Amino acid sequence: MANAPAPINVSVAPGAGITADLDIFLDSADPFVLGTPFLDWTQHPALGAVPARASVPHHRLVAHFLLRHERGVSAADLAAFDNHTPLTSNFVAAAWSRWLTNIVASGFLTSGVFDRARDARAALTALALQSPLVILASDFGPFETFDVAGVPGVAAIPPVAAVPGRRARGGQPAVRAVRAQPGVPGVPAVPATPGPPALAFLSVTNLTTFYSIGSSAPLLAFCRLAGILVHHLHDPLRSRRVESAAAMERCACRDGKRKERNQRNHGHFRPWCRDWVLILQSKPERSRVPGLLWVVFG
Repeated sequence: MANAPAPINVSVAPGAGITADLDIFLDSADPFVLGTPFLDWTQHPALGAVPARASVPHHRLVAHFLLRHERGVSAADLAAFDNHTPLTSNFVAAAWSRWLTNIVASGFLTSGVFDRARDARAALTALALQSPLVILASDFGPFETFDVAGVPGVAAIPPVAAVPGRRARGGQPAVRAVRAQPGVPGVPAVPATPGPPALAFLSVTNLTTFYSIGSSAPLLAFCRLAGILVHHLHDPLRSRRVESAAAMERCACRDGKRKERNQRNHGHFRPWCRDWVLILQSKPERSRVPGLLWVVFG
């Protein structure tokens, strides 16, 4: 470890929380940025005391650099895998710094500059890691739930008119003075926002579903899914959810057609695209999830 580089400086979407891409920021001159142009980094010029930075969507790092990761062994780590779905799994800056530093220290960049994703995946798969890449419970970041609960409204408070006070006289009772009070407008209720039915099957899975014990790439299935879902992986923003279902179906069909061609060449045909469409349009049920995973990753 004597030649290990300094920890990579990583930040996650500063000041923005969960966004459409949940960008990950590194220094523009960092060797990892310079060595992975296939990630299509976005460059940000220096601003005051802030140095020039480069950003990449969170889902892109997940798709290409999480396949070798293992889950932690503590009860909290195992519970975190059980309680996070593919749509709610994103990670904090400290986790990415630890993982990327380990990958670089293990010699990932000694193969040169990676212009193609498949070359980077092959190098990562063959890499002799200095220490295991482990996902701990504390590595998970904030997320939005698949179904957002509604917020009850608050009733308006009407204004109170002023009432002049007077003493009792002539058989008339006394009247206590009342000061005028302005009304308080009500707060409208926010209705519940369910996620799209076409992606609901993912909400009944978890990372444990995608974890392959004993494999050299335990999270390969999850990484492939990240590549299909793109930025909708962790971003259940209401205005984009229906689009995400359609995009997933288009990607699945495109991937399915490629698999059909490959299997025809080997004498084994399976209608992948048709199965994808039928599953995405079907009512999501827990019993269908294993079959779906087999179709996607089989």
